[in-house]
Amino acid sequence: MSYLIIAVCLLVALLIVRRSLGNIAAPRSFACAAQTTGNREIQADTYEYLSWNGETLLLVADGVGSGEKGRIAAQVATDTIVRQFEATGAGQNLTYFFRNAFVAANAAILRHIPDATAGTCLLVAIIQDGHLYYGLAGNCSLLVFRKGKLHAVSEGQTIDRLANKAYRRKQISRAEALEVMRERRSYNFLGKDGFEEIEQQDVPIPLKPDDLILLVTDGVEQSITNKEITNILHSNRNIEIAANALISAVEQKHNPEQDNASAVFARFHN
Repeated sequence: MSYLIIAVCLLVALLIVRRSLGNIAAPRSFACAAQTTGNREIQADTYEYLSWNGETLLLVADGVGSGEKGRIAAQVATDTIVRQFEATGAGQNLTYFFRNAFVAANAAILRHIPDATAGTCLLVAIIQDGHLYYGLAGNCSLLVFRKGKLHAVSEGQTIDRLANKAYRRKQISRAEALEVMRERRSYNFLGKDGFEEIEQQDVPIPLKPDDLILLVTDGVEQSITNKEITNILHSNRNIEIAANALISAVEQKHNPEQDNASAVFARFHN
């Protein structure tokens, strides 16, 4: 009898704790991740995915810098974003959440690496009320696979994009723009004083049931094309298998300069 009373008390306590933490048992999407170190000595990419009170956070970070510093910067940024999300959720003002979270992550990196010799590109996506929101510093990419087609959502803060915008604004000549149009190097990242404004969506992106959301670091896109990614997704409905197949395709290129490559997949269920 005493054992039954103790068991009931423990169950009640567990339910109270779960309620106080929010509805963590009913995520709006299912997620997974895969990565490779490539031909680098250190894995400087980090990732995270979690759901809280009906909101889902997806994140990839691509550390920039030599040795362990890049990995530390990426991990510090990841931990900072996750703590803020777990404390308050994304809230109703997603623009405010992203700006505050990225500023906090930048400051945290500078506390750990005050000489600003390392940093991280960072992509954070939030699924809230059936819509997709994101914030980006650097050259990670956000993609959506819908009804057999792969759609690029983010533009990326890269030299070629910057040159293209400058050309459209008639700030540089066509010849000057063409000189750097193949340069995919990031011009913005966290871990420096006065980092550039982050990229965000102009309007929330409505999701449809069965949409697949992909967050990838530039080590993926440097090695395989969007057509190859599409073929992998066509062939693999299970997202864990698809994520591993994507990273396997990267490794099979046998690129001697292969960078770290990471991918986070999430299937949206309304």
